Amino acid sequence: MMFWIFSAFAHKPSFGEYSSQINAFSVDDPEISIVVYQDLTCDNQQLWLELEGQSGMEVYIQGGVPKIDRLEEYQPTIALLAPGLPTIEDLPFEMPPNMGAIVLEPNTEPSDFFEPFTQTDSWIWIEDTLVLPEDGTAYIVGWNDEHWTGKVWIATGTVEDFSDVGVTEFLEWGELVNNFHETGKYEIPYPIEEISCADAPLDSAEKTTGGCQNTNAPLDLFALTIPVLLFRRKRL
Repeated sequence: MMFWIFSAFAHKPSFGEYSSQINAFSVDDPEISIVVYQDLTCDNQQLWLELEGQSGMEVYIQGGVPKIDRLEEYQPTIALLAPGLPTIEDLPFEMPPNMGAIVLEPNTEPSDFFEPFTQTDSWIWIEDTLVLPEDGTAYIVGWNDEHWTGKVWIATGTVEDFSDVGVTEFLEWGELVNNFHETGKYEIPYPIEEISCADAPLDSAEKTTGGCQNTNAPLDLFALTIPVLLFRRKRL
């Protein structure tokens, strides 16, 4: 049983609210494969990961969206921020001092991704490996260029290691991942209307559930703060 579970996962997942530099998800070991899931709302329009890098270190980045009908056209954009990278302007957030950036745009068409343990599907829009030019703190930031609410996940690291994970945690992760993908296996998802945050006035945003414009249903604020492993199998 344990061997099958281990072979079915590849990323340690996490869920939480990592929407800014201040509360970025901390990647303890950039080589270990992890994935972070988050709902993007008008109050939390980005997903931030933080890591400590060294000059010449390769950073693997993968970004995707759960396969849900309303998110079929929803695409993440991802940036790697680090010392020594080119200066970039017009990003939708304030750049940390003394850092440049490389922006990864979504592919023309996504790749399909099926995770066998949880039986969930995603669209992979971004997959690349970048090299850090200098030592220092780096950030991986994901957002939607159209400023719509939705769901995204970002994975990094290539070494599978879940030696500190028990069966109970795997089962809990399975439920969380299914709920994020709205499969209905553990809980029935309520109807969600994704909305544009581009023109949401501040006073209106403060009065709505997700800090967004008017919507017919509350928005779940969901992101993962537990390590999970996901098996990558792309169907090109």
